[in-house]
Amino acid sequence: MSAAPSHPAHLDPSELGTKEYWDRYYQNDLDNGSPSSDEDDDDDENNNADADDDDEYHGTGAEPPDPSELESWFDDVGAPQKTLAFLTSTTFPLSPNYIGAGDDDHSDAEGSSTTTATATATDLPPTVLDLGTGNGSALFALRLEGGYTGRMVGVDYSTQSVELARKLWRQYGSSWRASAPAPTNSTSSSSAASTTSASAAPSTTTPTPTSAEPHPDSEPESDITFQVLDLIHDTPAQQAWWPTSAGGFDLVLDKGTFDAISLSSATVTVTVTGTGTVVEPDASPNASQFTPSRDRREWRVCELYPAKVLAMVKPGGFLLVTSCNWTEEEVVAWFTGAESEPQSTGRFEVYDTIKYPVFEFGGQRGQGVASVCFRKVI
Repeated sequence: MSAAPSHPAHLDPSELGTKEYWDRYYQNDLDNGSPSSDEDDDDDENNNADADDDDEYHGTGAEPPDPSELESWFDDVGAPQKTLAFLTSTTFPLSPNYIGAGDDDHSDAEGSSTTTATATATDLPPTVLDLGTGNGSALFALRLEGGYTGRMVGVDYSTQSVELARKLWRQYGSSWRASAPAPTNSTSSSSAASTTSASAAPSTTTPTPTSAEPHPDSEPESDITFQVLDLIHDTPAQQAWWPTSAGGFDLVLDKGTFDAISLSSATVTVTVTGTGTVVEPDASPNASQFTPSRDRREWRVCELYPAKVLAMVKPGGFLLVTSCNWTEEEVVAWFTGAESEPQSTGRFEVYDTIKYPVFEFGGQRGQGVASVCFRKVI
């Protein structure tokens, strides 16, 4: 990785790029009931505020909101529905509906002849990692409406976000597990068997929600868990839920997380070595890893993010990025320019894009949202 990476011009920092903003945002959701795009249920939730959170919808005859009704970025352009349709289409290799025709000659793969390790040559269902999971709506939609049955992990640096997503999955998960097929007897190479935060994820071994903390190994490979993770400063491969033998997840989702990180003014000190770029948490001149100033530089955190994400996708796996702050061409520039970290290999190339309504303003034509699907090649 070079000392001066080529990328689009930075965005001006904003409050939306701060952890404090998102902590307040999701705390408000926790305090005022599960968020949805239809607030008609607010009174019912307020009336049950003293009830056990796990039983919010049980015994009342009410059902939790449809996943499509949960608040989500880009609702105004139908991005959640479009991305779900893309991921469940007959042409997307990880889709439960995939028919297997013409994948190697995909028209938007930029004509690359690079050999890719396949993420689909397995009888095991694909694993999914949701970056900046928020309320978990993307994973709920894939599980409950999209037919994805494999291991899913949602991560967020906001503890309040993770708490909210866990709460919602307790409500959705009991009914899903009651009707889900029995898990495979095979040991998934992408298995993540335990949690990493101080408050473990809710038990998922019985249909009845419970507030008891489970044993870390009690969660089946087919379930969803939510974990606290700082995407810049934490190391996913060191977390207990990381699929070590697989080397990453089959599918990684980013629905606005890169947007938020791009609005952060935070910086990190990096040292460019002969093998790659190393983040130095301690930038003191007395640090043991100190090198001459010509090898050190302050980077905005968004400059590190594409390489961080690259390391989370297994060879042959996919990354789907949805952004409203960057154009399609800018998203492509950011992620195809990402070089692997010292401990990983590979690069991203464009696999496909999702089309949205085109508007014209000031003589310029464009989309309000960009969704680009990348594939990791070696």
